[in-house]
Amino acid sequence: MDYLPKLATIEQACAWLHAKTGGIWILARLLEMGLTPWFWLDYTPTAPSKIFNGRFEGYLAPMVFAGDTHRLEADGADALVNITRTSEGELLKIEPGMRVPLSELRFKREDLQNIVETLPQPAPEVAAIPDRGIDLGMLATREELIEAFGRFVGMDMSWFDNLEDTPKLKAARKVKGQGGRGRTTVPLFCPYEVMQWLMSPTSRKVRRQLGDLTAWQQLERYFPKVYAAYSVGDPRTD
Repeated sequence: MDYLPKLATIEQACAWLHAKTGGIWILARLLEMGLTPWFWLDYTPTAPSKIFNGRFEGYLAPMVFAGDTHRLEADGADALVNITRTSEGELLKIEPGMRVPLSELRFKREDLQNIVETLPQPAPEVAAIPDRGIDLGMLATREELIEAFGRFVGMDMSWFDNLEDTPKLKAARKVKGQGGRGRTTVPLFCPYEVMQWLMSPTSRKVRRQLGDLTAWQQLERYFPKVYAAYSVGDPRTD
């Protein structure tokens, strides 16, 4: 996706960021990166004049209350807006809170472009991996595993420096990375096996054990194809 609208929907923003970074983008990640969701606040004749300041067409309002965005990040359902700003930028409390469907949330083009500029530069060109009967859609890069599980267990890139210290993590590696002459084959891991290891860690690298419910939630959110293959083991469906 090359074109990015001035005001992008969640789907447009995620698709554009995926095309630019190669990573997986969902609403929760947009919010984790500090992006502000915006929505159109329609004019209400009975509202105090200071809210719209003569803008009878309404105006684009931001979600500025951390409690609102945290709730949105956690449940992924319609946004509940309790605090926004007037058309002139003053804080405005909405009582009772206002429900905004996800389809009406927008992200500004300049904010998305700034995110791309702040992210690490792409890795060197990745060489094609020989077809050895491996379904690459069932595997994940180190960065994708960190994005999915890192904040829960303290995982970072240092975990992958010496896999001899973590046999189960090494066993979860299905494609061994190789480098040379500016072309690189990145190592790829089975997210399900990594999740199983994090749920019952045997290494000091794992600072906190990954809870069962969180583990399956993250697997479903970040690796839906893998989750579909192993969903029979999801305790949430019992």
